[in-house]
Amino acid sequence: MPGALTRRDIAPKRAPGKAWLCVCSTNSSMSRCRAARKPAAAWAGWARRSDRAPQNSPAVRLYQTPGAGAGPFFRYLSAWFCPFAHRATIALEHHAGRVGYEWVEALGWTRKETKDGERADEWYYHWKSDELLKHNPSALVPTLIDARGRSVYESLVCVDFIDAVSGATGQDRLVSSDPVEAARSRVWAEKLNRECCSPYYGVLVKTDKGEQKAAFNSLLQGLRNFSKELVKTPGPTFLADAQLSNADISLLPWAYRYYVFEHYRGPEFVIPEEKEDASLAAYHEWFRHVMALPQV
Repeated sequence: MPGALTRRDIAPKRAPGKAWLCVCSTNSSMSRCRAARKPAAAWAGWARRSDRAPQNSPAVRLYQTPGAGAGPFFRYLSAWFCPFAHRATIALEHHAGRVGYEWVEALGWTRKETKDGERADEWYYHWKSDELLKHNPSALVPTLIDARGRSVYESLVCVDFIDAVSGATGQDRLVSSDPVEAARSRVWAEKLNRECCSPYYGVLVKTDKGEQKAAFNSLLQGLRNFSKELVKTPGPTFLADAQLSNADISLLPWAYRYYVFEHYRGPEFVIPEEKEDASLAAYHEWFRHVMALPQV
């Protein structure tokens, strides 16, 4: 059984020449990941600018950056390994051409000089940029900064905000224009965060085997609840007719990482395939679909 985890073990490692969501893995469920096949050149500079005509939305006019193209433009304080930041990244990529951004690595790990008595896995320390410390009271990513120096943070808030200022309509929205569906997806975005994302850390950080298994079983129940909700509308996404939503984006970065359970905790921590657990069939259909999207 592998040894104890450090915090940096929990995040996937970015391989040279691969995109942010790429990690070397033999897990067959990841074979559909397009991000792993996206060339590094496509992400040069980690920045995009809008090339569409100006939108008429008041929100777009309010956040339009002078001289930065047609749409709103932001400094995006992020960290390549952070699943919370990946929520905002997916939203920005979904609205590429409507919302521009400059990626700024603002949080990470740096090697330091070891001292007598320190363990090898303590040779790294967590650093946060001065800009992040200035613009986010919690100094966490993702953080978006507009041309006037105003900041927006918290990952699910950022997803909703990016969608609001994009000027997108119809199926391109991440938050439905139907108020009832918008409310439902916001409720489920938070529910998925509690039931399917938070237990991920219990599985990997807890040292007691029973507590690890309890966290895993809690996560599985959360996925079964999600599967039941998915079949209420024409799928495979949370909203009808394959419309990507904030609820999907809430779960996606963690669903991608579930494969690490087997590596660190053993085969009994593998998410069952649909042939082994029919109650997860809708979840697996959802996962295959969202992982094949070009913005992921």
